[in-house]
Amino acid sequence: MADGSSGRCTGSTKRAANLSSSERQLLTELAMTRADVIENKRTDGATTREKEAAWVALAAEFNAASTVRREHRQLKQVISIIVNKWCRFGLNAAVQHGRVMVSVMVRARFQG
Repeated sequence: MADGSSGRCTGSTKRAANLSSSERQLLTELAMTRADVIENKRTDGATTREKEAAWVALAAEFNAASTVRREHRQLKQVISIIVNKWCRFGLNAAVQHGRVMVSVMVRARFQG
């Protein structure tokens, strides 16, 4: 750059710790209680606001029970990753290889 700096951001954000297995279990159980709203395929404005409110409420419950504070966007991303692994590896392969945890949400998704 013109002032001799490299243009890189000098401040770094600290990465949060990974979710523990008990936190992942709690998150999936909380998500299961709101699955009808969270997994709704509609994309109109009212449904989108309802989904956003459900994620914010889920994050509030999660943060009340957890030692580490997480934003609802982070929790939404974690659930997305978990569901993608379930779909990719299947329930039996996931359990056999220990790639993902078994929870109420997994059982419900693969049985019905």
